[in-house]
Amino acid sequence: MTTTPQTCRGAAASLKGRAHAENQDAWAMVRSSSRGAIYAIADGVSTSRRGRWAARHACTRVGGLLRERRELEVEDLLQVVSEVDWELREEGRGSAACTLSVAWLRDGRACVLHVGDSAVYRLRGGEVARLSQDMGRGARLVSYLGMGAAVSDRLQVLCEPLQEGDGLLLVTDGVNKVIRPGELAAWWRRIDGDPAPCVKGVVAEVWRRQGQDDATVIAVKVG
Repeated sequence: MTTTPQTCRGAAASLKGRAHAENQDAWAMVRSSSRGAIYAIADGVSTSRRGRWAARHACTRVGGLLRERRELEVEDLLQVVSEVDWELREEGRGSAACTLSVAWLRDGRACVLHVGDSAVYRLRGGEVARLSQDMGRGARLVSYLGMGAAVSDRLQVLCEPLQEGDGLLLVTDGVNKVIRPGELAAWWRRIDGDPAPCVKGVVAEVWRRQGQDDATVIAVKVG
């Protein structure tokens, strides 16, 4: 059974990595009565001097899409992301870059846009499925915003139908490095898919396992 995005609820939490002087992750949750809900996470590339600004700028621009007073399609989201890539290169003067994962929930679907090594998971019936591609090669990130025009060919875009009871988890690589997808699914089942305790538990577990990278998670429950 499909459901409308107005019945979704979400929560977010973020933790500064032990090895970092500042948290370079960012997130956004924006809802509209007529345009659905956008959930986004971004991770500033640590080798870029303005990674923190890049992540925050990307989330602000993507979340602002739902505030526009016009009909919107997935192509509009792609256009915003293309503009962000240019803005990071122009305003950041080559020192700003970030990953980005977005889930736009509307009309009974989750439209996912992704670039980088963060992850978007769907939880359904006790099973977990990764919807996003891993665009990293070991410790090397090969696709990210701020890399230039080539990013348009590397963006992953897909739309998946939603069902009542589905869950979505958006996590930065600071979570992926220390918690396996199956563990996330088990935790989701234990707390009965409640987003708030889910995100608090995930970042607490990252800290307990002495995660070195910034860790951010958004949890969304459908229905």
